[in-house]
Amino acid sequence: MTDDEFELRLDRLRGAIDQLVGLLGEVDDSAWSPWFSDVNARLDGGDRHALEHIVAAFGGMGSLNDLVIHPLNGHRVERLEVDAVNQRLDDLRNTISSEARALRRAVSP
Repeated sequence: MTDDEFELRLDRLRGAIDQLVGLLGEVDDSAWSPWFSDVNARLDGGDRHALEHIVAAFGGMGSLNDLVIHPLNGHRVERLEVDAVNQRLDDLRNTISSEARALRRAVSP
């Protein structure tokens, strides 16, 4: 991966994380929103180990993959918006996961 491609992917990752933090903040998710705010700050500070941290968020029980935004889960969202909000969440998860994995491969020896 070229340096330009790396920076483009890193920008895409940061942007998707910013969008995720915004979405989770709108629905009052108190667990993942601050977690991703922190990891994005680490990326901004040049911490490449943050990529490993992001990838780890997608595996195992209680991972980001298990999150469903719904009023029954304590989220502030109208029932009519649940499908659309969760589709947006899925799109962001896919982008974040794929970009973080690609960037991690690029920095791994």
